[in-house]
Amino acid sequence: MSLNGTLNLPITLCGYELPSEIGIFTYPYDITSWFIMVPCAREISTAEVYVMLFKWKMLALLLISYGLFVLLDFCLTSLLMRKKFDWTNLMCNERMISGILGQPSSLWRHYTISSRMTQAQLFIVGLMISTVFAAHLKTLLTKRPTEQKISNFHELHDSKLRIYFEEGERFYVSKMSRESTIDPIRFKIEYLHANNFYSQRRNLNTSQAFSITSAGWLITNRQQEKFHHPAYCRHPGLVINQNNLMSVPLQANSIYAQTLDLFIHRVHSSGLLNYWREESLRDLIALGRINQKDPYEYEFLHEFKVADLYWVWLNLFLGFMLGLIAFICELIVHRLNKFNLITIRILNLH
Repeated sequence: MSLNGTLNLPITLCGYELPSEIGIFTYPYDITSWFIMVPCAREISTAEVYVMLFKWKMLALLLISYGLFVLLDFCLTSLLMRKKFDWTNLMCNERMISGILGQPSSLWRHYTISSRMTQAQLFIVGLMISTVFAAHLKTLLTKRPTEQKISNFHELHDSKLRIYFEEGERFYVSKMSRESTIDPIRFKIEYLHANNFYSQRRNLNTSQAFSITSAGWLITNRQQEKFHHPAYCRHPGLVINQNNLMSVPLQANSIYAQTLDLFIHRVHSSGLLNYWREESLRDLIALGRINQKDPYEYEFLHEFKVADLYWVWLNLFLGFMLGLIAFICELIVHRLNKFNLITIRILNLH
Protein backbone atom coordinates (compact mmCIF):
# COMPACT_ATOMS: atom_id res chain seq x y z
CA MET A 1 0.00 0.00 0.00
CA SER A 2 2.92 2.34 0.56
CA LEU A 3 4.31 1.58 -2.92
CA ASN A 4 1.07 2.61 -4.64
CA GLY A 5 0.78 5.79 -2.59
CA THR A 6 -2.02 4.75 -0.22
CA LEU A 7 0.20 5.00 2.88
CA ASN A 8 3.26 7.11 3.65
CA LEU A 9 4.70 4.53 6.07
CA PRO A 10 3.77 0.83 6.27
CA ILE A 11 3.34 -1.09 9.51
CA THR A 12 5.13 -4.24 8.33
CA LEU A 13 8.44 -5.12 6.74
CA CYS A 14 9.03 -6.81 3.42
CA GLY A 15 11.94 -8.23 1.48
CA TYR A 16 14.55 -5.76 0.30
CA GLU A 17 14.67 -4.94 -3.40
CA LEU A 18 16.62 -2.47 -5.50
CA PRO A 19 15.06 1.00 -6.00
CA SER A 20 12.79 1.34 -9.03
CA GLU A 21 10.10 3.60 -10.41
CA ILE A 22 7.54 1.80 -8.28
CA GLY A 23 9.25 2.60 -4.98
CA ILE A 24 12.34 2.41 -2.84
CA PHE A 25 13.40 0.37 0.21
CA THR A 26 15.19 1.53 3.31
CA TYR A 27 18.40 0.13 4.73
CA PRO A 28 17.70 -3.47 5.93
CA TYR A 29 16.15 -3.36 9.36
CA ASP A 30 16.45 -7.09 10.11
CA ILE A 31 17.88 -10.31 8.68
CA THR A 32 15.50 -13.23 9.02
CA SER A 33 15.07 -16.79 7.84
CA TRP A 34 11.87 -18.09 6.30
CA PHE A 35 11.04 -21.70 7.08
CA ILE A 36 8.23 -24.08 7.98
CA MET A 37 7.61 -25.11 11.55
CA VAL A 38 6.29 -28.64 12.02
CA PRO A 39 4.96 -30.57 15.02
CA CYS A 40 7.69 -32.12 17.14
CA ALA A 41 7.89 -35.90 17.28
CA ARG A 42 5.70 -37.20 20.10
CA GLU A 43 6.01 -40.35 22.17
CA ILE A 44 4.47 -43.42 20.58
CA SER A 45 1.52 -45.11 22.27
CA THR A 46 2.03 -48.10 24.53
CA ALA A 47 0.35 -50.38 21.99
CA GLU A 48 2.94 -49.42 19.35
CA VAL A 49 5.75 -50.60 21.65
CA TYR A 50 4.84 -54.21 20.88
CA VAL A 51 4.99 -53.46 17.15
CA MET A 52 8.51 -52.09 17.57
CA LEU A 53 9.63 -55.25 19.38
CA PHE A 54 8.41 -57.62 16.69
CA LYS A 55 10.32 -56.19 13.74
CA TRP A 56 11.71 -58.27 10.90
CA LYS A 57 15.02 -58.90 12.65
CA MET A 58 13.31 -60.30 15.74
CA LEU A 59 10.92 -62.42 13.69
CA ALA A 60 13.79 -63.67 11.51
CA LEU A 61 15.76 -64.66 14.62
CA LEU A 62 12.80 -66.61 16.01
CA LEU A 63 12.06 -68.37 12.69
CA ILE A 64 15.69 -69.29 12.03
CA SER A 65 16.13 -70.61 15.58
CA TYR A 66 12.92 -72.57 15.32
CA GLY A 67 13.90 -74.04 11.95
CA LEU A 68 17.36 -75.14 13.15
CA PHE A 69 16.08 -76.85 16.30
CA VAL A 70 13.22 -78.54 14.43
CA LEU A 71 15.77 -79.99 11.97
CA LEU A 72 17.95 -81.13 14.85
CA ASP A 73 14.95 -82.73 16.50
CA PHE A 74 14.13 -84.47 13.21
CA CYS A 75 17.68 -85.82 12.89
CA LEU A 76 17.81 -87.05 16.48
CA THR A 77 14.37 -88.65 16.34
CA SER A 78 14.44 -90.27 12.91
CA LEU A 79 18.09 -91.00 12.21
CA LEU A 80 19.75 -91.67 15.55
CA MET A 81 16.88 -93.00 17.66
CA ARG A 82 15.14 -94.81 14.76
CA LYS A 83 11.73 -93.45 15.72
CA LYS A 84 8.94 -92.52 13.39
CA PHE A 85 8.93 -88.75 12.88
CA ASP A 86 5.66 -86.85 12.83
CA TRP A 87 5.81 -84.51 9.84
CA THR A 88 3.36 -82.12 11.47
CA ASN A 89 6.16 -81.23 13.92
CA LEU A 90 7.89 -79.38 11.09
CA MET A 91 5.04 -76.89 11.03
CA CYS A 92 4.18 -76.70 14.71
CA ASN A 93 6.55 -78.26 17.21
CA GLU A 94 5.27 -77.03 20.57
CA ARG A 95 8.34 -78.27 22.45
CA MET A 96 10.69 -76.22 20.26
CA ILE A 97 8.44 -73.15 20.39
CA SER A 98 8.27 -73.29 24.18
CA GLY A 99 12.02 -73.83 24.47
CA ILE A 100 12.95 -70.94 22.14
CA LEU A 101 10.64 -68.54 23.99
CA GLY A 102 12.11 -69.62 27.33
CA GLN A 103 8.88 -71.21 28.51
CA PRO A 104 8.58 -74.50 30.45
CA SER A 105 8.45 -77.51 28.15
CA SER A 106 8.49 -81.26 28.53
CA LEU A 107 11.94 -82.73 27.88
CA TRP A 108 12.49 -86.19 26.55
CA ARG A 109 15.03 -88.46 28.17
CA HIS A 110 17.85 -89.03 25.69
CA TYR A 111 20.75 -91.39 26.00
CA THR A 112 22.96 -89.86 23.30
CA ILE A 113 25.36 -87.02 24.00
CA SER A 114 24.25 -85.09 20.90
CA SER A 115 20.62 -85.06 22.03
CA ARG A 116 21.60 -83.80 25.48
CA MET A 117 23.72 -81.04 23.94
CA THR A 118 20.77 -80.03 21.75
CA GLN A 119 18.51 -79.75 24.77
CA ALA A 120 21.14 -77.64 26.55
CA GLN A 121 21.53 -75.34 23.54
CA LEU A 122 17.75 -74.97 23.28
CA PHE A 123 17.65 -73.93 26.93
CA ILE A 124 20.45 -71.36 26.48
CA VAL A 125 18.93 -69.85 23.32
CA GLY A 126 15.52 -69.62 24.95
CA LEU A 127 17.02 -67.96 28.02
CA MET A 128 18.88 -65.39 25.91
CA ILE A 129 15.89 -64.55 23.71
CA SER A 130 13.47 -64.20 26.63
CA THR A 131 15.97 -62.06 28.60
CA VAL A 132 16.67 -59.71 25.68
CA PHE A 133 12.96 -59.42 24.89
CA ALA A 134 12.04 -58.64 28.51
CA ALA A 135 14.83 -56.05 28.79
CA HIS A 136 13.76 -54.25 25.60
CA LEU A 137 10.08 -54.36 26.57
CA LYS A 138 10.68 -52.87 30.03
CA THR A 139 12.97 -50.19 28.58
CA LEU A 140 10.46 -49.12 25.94
CA LEU A 141 7.56 -49.11 28.40
CA THR A 142 9.56 -47.03 30.89
CA LYS A 143 10.72 -44.46 28.33
CA ARG A 144 8.78 -44.72 25.14
CA PRO A 145 10.55 -43.65 21.93
CA THR A 146 9.26 -40.84 19.75
CA GLU A 147 7.68 -41.01 16.33
CA GLN A 148 9.71 -40.33 13.22
CA LYS A 149 10.25 -36.58 12.94
CA ILE A 150 9.65 -34.52 9.79
CA SER A 151 12.98 -32.93 8.90
CA ASN A 152 12.79 -32.12 5.16
CA PHE A 153 10.32 -31.16 2.46
CA HIS A 154 9.97 -34.68 1.03
CA GLU A 155 8.97 -36.06 4.42
CA LEU A 156 6.57 -33.13 4.83
CA HIS A 157 5.04 -33.95 1.46
CA ASP A 158 4.51 -37.59 2.48
CA SER A 159 2.97 -36.64 5.82
CA LYS A 160 -0.72 -36.04 6.52
CA LEU A 161 -0.11 -32.51 7.82
CA ARG A 162 -1.98 -29.58 6.31
CA ILE A 163 0.43 -26.82 5.29
CA TYR A 164 -0.69 -23.21 5.76
CA PHE A 165 0.85 -20.01 4.39
CA GLU A 166 -0.30 -16.43 4.82
CA GLU A 167 -2.05 -14.96 1.78
CA GLY A 168 0.64 -12.30 1.34
CA GLU A 169 3.25 -15.03 0.89
CA ARG A 170 1.58 -16.37 -2.25
CA PHE A 171 3.43 -13.78 -4.34
CA TYR A 172 6.86 -14.92 -3.14
CA VAL A 173 6.04 -18.63 -3.53
CA SER A 174 4.83 -18.11 -7.10
CA LYS A 175 8.15 -16.46 -8.01
CA MET A 176 10.19 -19.49 -6.88
CA SER A 177 11.47 -21.82 -9.58
CA ARG A 178 10.74 -25.53 -9.95
CA GLU A 179 14.22 -26.32 -8.63
CA SER A 180 13.59 -24.55 -5.31
CA THR A 181 13.48 -26.48 -2.05
CA ILE A 182 9.78 -25.75 -1.57
CA ASP A 183 8.70 -27.37 -4.84
CA PRO A 184 7.80 -30.82 -3.31
CA ILE A 185 5.05 -29.22 -1.19
CA ARG A 186 4.00 -26.44 -3.56
CA PHE A 187 0.64 -28.05 -4.40
CA LYS A 188 -0.17 -28.90 -0.76
CA ILE A 189 0.05 -25.30 0.44
CA GLU A 190 -3.17 -23.64 1.57
CA TYR A 191 -3.25 -19.85 1.82
CA LEU A 192 -5.18 -18.16 4.63
CA HIS A 193 -6.00 -14.53 5.33
CA ALA A 194 -3.74 -12.88 7.88
CA ASN A 195 -6.11 -12.90 10.87
CA ASN A 196 -7.12 -16.52 10.36
CA PHE A 197 -3.54 -17.60 9.69
CA TYR A 198 -2.02 -16.05 12.82
CA SER A 199 -4.94 -17.22 14.96
CA GLN A 200 -4.47 -20.83 13.90
CA ARG A 201 -0.72 -20.63 14.30
CA ARG A 202 -1.10 -19.42 17.90
CA ASN A 203 -3.35 -22.40 18.71
CA LEU A 204 -0.44 -24.83 18.09
CA ASN A 205 -2.59 -27.48 16.44
CA THR A 206 -0.17 -30.35 15.83
CA SER A 207 -2.09 -31.59 12.79
CA GLN A 208 -0.90 -28.55 10.82
CA ALA A 209 2.37 -27.00 9.60
CA PHE A 210 2.89 -23.25 9.20
CA SER A 211 5.29 -20.93 7.44
CA ILE A 212 7.11 -18.61 9.82
CA THR A 213 10.08 -16.28 9.97
CA SER A 214 12.81 -16.33 12.59
CA ALA A 215 11.25 -13.20 14.15
CA GLY A 216 7.89 -14.95 14.47
CA TRP A 217 9.62 -18.07 15.78
CA LEU A 218 10.80 -16.06 18.79
CA ILE A 219 7.16 -15.61 19.81
CA THR A 220 6.22 -19.25 19.20
CA ASN A 221 9.31 -20.49 21.00
CA ARG A 222 8.56 -18.24 23.98
CA GLN A 223 4.98 -19.49 24.01
CA GLN A 224 6.04 -23.12 24.41
CA GLU A 225 9.15 -22.68 26.58
CA LYS A 226 7.23 -23.86 29.68
CA PHE A 227 5.66 -26.87 27.96
CA HIS A 228 6.81 -30.27 29.13
CA HIS A 229 7.43 -31.13 25.48
CA PRO A 230 7.50 -28.42 22.76
CA ALA A 231 4.59 -28.66 20.34
CA TYR A 232 6.47 -27.29 17.30
CA CYS A 233 10.07 -27.56 16.12
CA ARG A 234 12.24 -26.10 13.38
CA HIS A 235 14.69 -28.10 11.27
CA PRO A 236 17.47 -27.01 8.90
CA GLY A 237 15.94 -29.11 6.12
CA LEU A 238 12.73 -27.07 6.14
CA VAL A 239 14.27 -23.65 5.44
CA ILE A 240 12.71 -21.88 2.44
CA ASN A 241 15.03 -18.87 2.32
CA GLN A 242 18.03 -18.11 4.49
CA ASN A 243 19.18 -14.61 5.48
CA ASN A 244 16.35 -12.52 4.04
CA LEU A 245 16.96 -8.77 4.16
CA MET A 246 13.85 -7.11 5.61
CA SER A 247 13.32 -3.38 5.05
CA VAL A 248 10.60 -0.72 4.94
CA PRO A 249 8.99 -0.11 1.51
CA LEU A 250 8.42 3.55 0.63
CA GLN A 251 7.09 5.59 -2.25
CA ALA A 252 9.54 6.74 -4.90
CA ASN A 253 11.27 9.98 -3.80
CA SER A 254 9.82 9.62 -0.29
CA ILE A 255 10.85 12.40 2.12
CA TYR A 256 11.18 9.82 4.92
CA ALA A 257 13.83 7.66 3.25
CA GLN A 258 16.97 9.41 4.51
CA THR A 259 15.56 9.87 8.03
CA LEU A 260 14.54 6.20 8.28
CA ASP A 261 17.96 5.03 7.05
CA LEU A 262 19.65 7.12 9.74
CA PHE A 263 17.22 5.84 12.37
CA ILE A 264 17.81 2.18 11.40
CA HIS A 265 21.59 2.65 11.56
CA ARG A 266 21.31 4.09 15.08
CA VAL A 267 19.01 1.23 16.19
CA HIS A 268 21.56 -1.35 15.09
CA SER A 269 24.57 0.48 16.54
CA SER A 270 22.90 0.91 19.96
CA GLY A 271 21.58 -2.68 20.19
CA LEU A 272 17.99 -1.52 20.60
CA LEU A 273 16.64 -4.19 18.25
CA ASN A 274 17.27 -7.10 20.63
CA TYR A 275 16.07 -5.04 23.60
CA TRP A 276 12.80 -4.15 21.84
CA ARG A 277 12.24 -7.81 20.98
CA GLU A 278 12.63 -8.95 24.58
CA GLU A 279 10.43 -6.13 25.86
CA SER A 280 7.78 -6.93 23.26
CA LEU A 281 7.75 -10.59 24.32
CA ARG A 282 7.36 -9.63 27.99
CA ASP A 283 4.53 -7.23 27.17
CA LEU A 284 2.72 -9.85 25.07
CA ILE A 285 2.95 -12.35 27.93
CA ALA A 286 1.76 -9.76 30.47
CA LEU A 287 -1.22 -8.81 28.28
CA GLY A 288 -2.14 -12.47 27.76
CA ARG A 289 -1.49 -12.40 24.01
CA ILE A 290 1.00 -15.24 24.44
CA ASN A 291 -0.58 -18.16 26.26
CA GLN A 292 2.13 -20.28 27.88
CA LYS A 293 -0.27 -22.91 29.22
CA ASP A 294 0.53 -26.34 27.83
CA PRO A 295 -2.49 -27.43 25.73
CA TYR A 296 -1.37 -31.07 25.82
CA GLU A 297 -1.59 -32.89 29.11
CA TYR A 298 1.46 -34.95 30.02
CA GLU A 299 1.10 -38.10 32.11
CA PHE A 300 4.09 -38.72 34.34
CA LEU A 301 2.66 -42.13 35.26
CA HIS A 302 0.96 -44.03 32.46
CA GLU A 303 -2.02 -46.12 33.52
CA PHE A 304 -2.11 -49.51 31.87
CA LYS A 305 -5.29 -49.72 29.78
CA VAL A 306 -6.99 -52.41 27.77
CA ALA A 307 -6.21 -50.50 24.56
CA ASP A 308 -2.48 -50.69 25.36
CA LEU A 309 -2.65 -54.44 24.70
CA TYR A 310 -4.35 -54.02 21.34
CA TRP A 311 -1.78 -56.04 19.38
CA VAL A 312 -1.65 -58.69 22.12
CA TRP A 313 -5.43 -59.14 21.96
CA LEU A 314 -5.28 -59.20 18.15
CA ASN A 315 -2.58 -61.90 18.11
CA LEU A 316 -4.51 -63.90 20.70
CA PHE A 317 -7.67 -63.65 18.60
CA LEU A 318 -5.82 -64.70 15.44
CA GLY A 319 -4.27 -67.61 17.32
CA PHE A 320 -7.68 -68.81 18.48
CA MET A 321 -9.06 -68.44 14.95
CA LEU A 322 -6.17 -70.43 13.46
CA GLY A 323 -6.64 -73.09 16.13
CA LEU A 324 -10.37 -73.24 15.37
CA ILE A 325 -9.72 -73.55 11.62
CA ALA A 326 -7.16 -76.31 12.25
CA PHE A 327 -9.64 -78.13 14.51
CA ILE A 328 -12.40 -77.93 11.89
CA CYS A 329 -10.01 -79.19 9.19
CA GLU A 330 -8.94 -82.13 11.40
CA LEU A 331 -12.55 -82.91 12.20
CA ILE A 332 -13.46 -82.89 8.49
CA VAL A 333 -10.50 -85.14 7.64
CA HIS A 334 -11.43 -87.53 10.48
CA ARG A 335 -15.04 -87.73 9.31
CA LEU A 336 -13.94 -88.32 5.71
CA ASN A 337 -11.55 -91.08 6.77
CA LYS A 338 -14.27 -92.65 8.90
CA PHE A 339 -16.74 -92.44 6.02
CA ASN A 340 -14.23 -94.01 3.61
CA LEU A 341 -13.53 -96.82 6.10
CA ILE A 342 -17.23 -97.59 6.46
CA THR A 343 -17.66 -97.53 2.68
CA ILE A 344 -14.78 -99.99 2.23
CA ARG A 345 -16.26 -102.36 4.83
CA ILE A 346 -19.66 -102.26 3.13
CA LEU A 347 -18.06 -103.02 -0.23
CA ASN A 348 -16.09 -105.94 1.28
CA LEU A 349 -19.30 -107.41 2.71
CA HIS A 350 -20.85 -107.41 -0.71
